[in-house]
Amino acid sequence: MRRLSSLISLAIAVALLAATAVVAEDEPQKDATPFARNEMRELSADEVDRYIAALKELTQLGLDASAQLEGNPSAVQQRAAAMKYGAEMQDVLAEHDFDTLSFTDVHWNVLMAYLASELEQPSSEMKEAQAQQQQMLAEMKKQLPPDQYEQAAKAMGQLMPTLNAALAAPEVNRKLVAARRGELDAIFESAQTPSE
Repeated sequence: MRRLSSLISLAIAVALLAATAVVAEDEPQKDATPFARNEMRELSADEVDRYIAALKELTQLGLDASAQLEGNPSAVQQRAAAMKYGAEMQDVLAEHDFDTLSFTDVHWNVLMAYLASELEQPSSEMKEAQAQQQQMLAEMKKQLPPDQYEQAAKAMGQLMPTLNAALAAPEVNRKLVAARRGELDAIFESAQTPSE
């Protein structure tokens, strides 16, 4: 069940990133990030290699920033840490020949291929999770006012478009990600468990 929880967390993270991708109204849609367009493309092995190298460093930066902010720092300390982290993040991306949009493009495609490999293997856990979701919705319908229930049901339903998008991941991306699956698993695991 832990693996399914990780998969659902990853899918929610992708959905949230997709929802927060902002495209200026006057900007042509073709220049928008894939998160805004929900578009996939074939990746090269070099892009996946650079992505994994950058992701390792970004994950460690995030863990370091979280550790730095433990103990209820002041608002000034929080802003200073955020500015420092933002600058360091941009440096890491540049070091691996990415800008924010190109990294986001590769990130979307890698995560969709990663999710696809999970979704292709039907499991009793997935069926159990779907049953739990239906049971939760039934309980919420009994306990919540109609408008709150609608919001909760809508939020739960937003996961499905992301999972459907993952199933459309190009085969070449699936193969590239499968070859590096162990490294990606280790990165995702380290992001959930702060280093000692």
